Amino acid sequence: MIPTIFQVLSVLGKVPGLKRFVDVEASIQERTNEEIHEVVGAFDDFVKVPSNILVDVKEEDQAIVEAYGAIQFPDGSWHVSDDLKHSKDLESWMPNATDDMIVRFENSKITRSGKPMDAVVLPQDTITGSVSSAMPLMFAALPVIACAAFILSRFFGAYGYLALLAAVPYLKAIRVDKSASHAIGSFFCLLIGPLFVGIQSLGGAGVAALRSLMSGPGLIPLGIVFLVVVTLTFACCYFSSKQGTKHEKSLDLFARALKVEVSFVVYAVAVSLLPAPLSLIFIFAVPNLYCIRYTQIERETRTSETSSNSNHFTIGRHENTARGMMKKQWIAQALRALNDKTPLIPLGKATGFLFNKMYRFAPVPGKMLVASLKDTSQHILVIAKSGGGKTFWLRKFMALVKLTKWAGAIVGDGKNVLVREVMSLMDIVIEPGINLSLSQGMNAQQLVQAFRELKRKGKMSEDESSFWTSMGFIVLEHVAMIVEAACEAEKFVRSNTALLISDEEQQLIKFTSIERLAELEGDQERLSHAKNAIAETRANIRKLEASLKQPRSCYWTIGQIQRFLNVVNQIKQTEKGFELHEEFRGAFDFIEKSGYLNVADAANQIKGSVSYFANTWAVMAPETRTSITSNIDNALNDVFRGRHLKNADGVLWADTETGIDFQGVLTNKLWIGVNLPTMVHGVGGQITADIVRMRVYNLIKNRPVNWADLEGHNPVFNFIDEAQSVIGEAERDLIAMARSLGCYFVFLTQNISSFLANFSEHGAHNLFELFATKVLMQNESSHSTYKYFQEMLGKARLTPYKTASVGINNQAMLQRYANSALVDPEHPDAVFMQKLREKGVGAIQNSYVHSAPRQIDVKDAAHRFEDVARIKNFDLETVQGTELSWVMDDDDFANTLFQGQALIVVSRAGSTRTEICEVGGLEADQVEDFMRENRRV
Repeated sequence: MIPTIFQVLSVLGKVPGLKRFVDVEASIQERTNEEIHEVVGAFDDFVKVPSNILVDVKEEDQAIVEAYGAIQFPDGSWHVSDDLKHSKDLESWMPNATDDMIVRFENSKITRSGKPMDAVVLPQDTITGSVSSAMPLMFAALPVIACAAFILSRFFGAYGYLALLAAVPYLKAIRVDKSASHAIGSFFCLLIGPLFVGIQSLGGAGVAALRSLMSGPGLIPLGIVFLVVVTLTFACCYFSSKQGTKHEKSLDLFARALKVEVSFVVYAVAVSLLPAPLSLIFIFAVPNLYCIRYTQIERETRTSETSSNSNHFTIGRHENTARGMMKKQWIAQALRALNDKTPLIPLGKATGFLFNKMYRFAPVPGKMLVASLKDTSQHILVIAKSGGGKTFWLRKFMALVKLTKWAGAIVGDGKNVLVREVMSLMDIVIEPGINLSLSQGMNAQQLVQAFRELKRKGKMSEDESSFWTSMGFIVLEHVAMIVEAACEAEKFVRSNTALLISDEEQQLIKFTSIERLAELEGDQERLSHAKNAIAETRANIRKLEASLKQPRSCYWTIGQIQRFLNVVNQIKQTEKGFELHEEFRGAFDFIEKSGYLNVADAANQIKGSVSYFANTWAVMAPETRTSITSNIDNALNDVFRGRHLKNADGVLWADTETGIDFQGVLTNKLWIGVNLPTMVHGVGGQITADIVRMRVYNLIKNRPVNWADLEGHNPVFNFIDEAQSVIGEAERDLIAMARSLGCYFVFLTQNISSFLANFSEHGAHNLFELFATKVLMQNESSHSTYKYFQEMLGKARLTPYKTASVGINNQAMLQRYANSALVDPEHPDAVFMQKLREKGVGAIQNSYVHSAPRQIDVKDAAHRFEDVARIKNFDLETVQGTELSWVMDDDDFANTLFQGQALIVVSRAGSTRTEICEVGGLEADQVEDFMRENRRV
């Protein structure tokens, strides 16, 4: 077998000193590695965080860091200036970023030099020993083969022309890499043409005819031939000119034609006039120069293609600046995360879906996406369809928060069943038999506001007209104001009575001293006066103590309010006008005579309520009053529904004034929840749960502004499952300021549409914007929810999955094809596979740079890869850049959100982190075991 030029060069490349110049494969490999290294790298990575405070400075390192400019503070810590914190010399002592803050873009598509990535490499550069890289050798080999055939024909006659068969692999390679027309042109111009001219130069008919044409009589036909050739050349150049303006095309046309004509004339004259030895050298040497011209053309084409790529997929100065700004943001975020000492709660494990798109806010695949308890202060919203896994995820999240012993919590849901599932987490459980007051901790206005909220949520009896409901709540607020004032006035009187008893006791001590002194002095008159005073004082004390022992007549309870409502309509007309029921009149008189109005903060409101009943309510038409009170009385009756809603002594919660104090939720990290399933306790259980929640809200609203600085105060989590059926105006008003008050909301709902029943579309979206952390699970039934998340994440410059990567794993790609059954000679269907391969099976379409499929035949290409025994049909992967697209496409939701995975958008250390994550959770029967095991840890 005749060795190819490539094989000869490879053998010569093994000679010391020649490898660098003639080992084409090694040269191609080296250049490819350099360019891939230039493009594919991780230049935004950082693990160490530039900081002013050094860490882990050992005693033996102190002299070193001091030499670099670090200063040791009295507390032993080492500090550096802002200029030095970015020093590479001190990097070893910089703090490590938290695990979730590490940035590592292993497939970063920016060059080390900062140039646009696609201006550096083209597809043909990213595969070692590609046909494109060796193509100049293909063209150079053809004149060499022609020369060899010419020489051999001198010795062996016609048999010497068999050497032309050695050109077949090179012609096929040219056809595969370039085109069939290139192969045909190379066959005639670089192979047959030089051979024919060489034969004729030794006395053939062609040279004789040429010399005849160059004689005097032959100049006329020579001129005609020259004119025809010039015309054809200009025509070919014209049709090959495809770009530029009309003037530019004309200039290009003239330049190309002129070059061809001059080359033709010079070649013809040289062949005709040079002596035989020189003419033969000229004949076979000139075609070899085409490989140089080809290389120049390829370089110009490459420049044009890379320029086009740079314009099409440029990174540009603006994006380079943006990347620099983004890195500063990452470092600032990492520093904030280091300074955040609150416990971390894992939310999910990053899958790398958005990371592989080169989304800048995505964590490294395989890392846990976490939130510190400080991060959760910006509230969490979890959305998933029924059965989508949101409660499963919530149970584990709640258990992890409980284990931190960092915050109190109130737990609830639309059906009052969640508490039963997490009973091992609870400290206070509201259930039948417990001593609970529904009005404790709320004043009249707050209590009525709670009823208004319940009415808006549809949890109280429906009325016939919103007018009567509105009037009913006005009356209810006035009645509640009177009841509260009467209760407070009675407490005020009893408090004053206790003070009077104390004063009388002091007087008793004084008179007793006088009595003893009179006895010693024998002053009978003073002794008699003292004894009378002592008797009178003791009588007063007994009278005052007896009044304190009398049961109170008025209690601040919902039952008391309802009893007042029952008599508010009992108005009788007298000669002096309309007269309220004596219980009302007695309450008015008692409040006024008690002196409470002199110290009451709501004295004006109380007087207004008294005036309302005396001057407005009393003169209303009886049927109007009846319509108003009947509506509000029906609403209050809902509170008394449920025969089990009472304490251990059988007293209804609505009639209980004092019970469990919820202050421990804010100060002792207690967890409270309502275990009153709706299926058992009906609407009464729902109302109780809402009132309990509102009691906690009032405590939160009334806590000191500087609560975080006070000893014993703690944040409060508010976990609400099926939030769409629970939240209302109270939650919406509180959540806007809840962070500063230490209340952190965690809402779970099925979809966005479920909130539109309670709020307008604008109001619902405004509410969602208050949640910095959002978790979206399986929710294929709600397209509006997906649309909301898509618009929330917006668009970014991403590397879409439809685009192939720049860096190619050559070994893996070639191995894949090498192991393909398509060209396996040992395969049982090898003959059939060969037919498929001949029909093009196995060829891969390349990028827009190469519009035609490029196929490399195994037999022709195998010799170019020494490490792979069999190479199958393969093609180069396309080079692409980034494009502006949705962070989550329409089909991304359906392809990624299923049971066990969720889209998590978390506000981590003041900046967003977003990824598709694997999420876990706990079943209801696993919570107690989980807590027991982890408490031990």
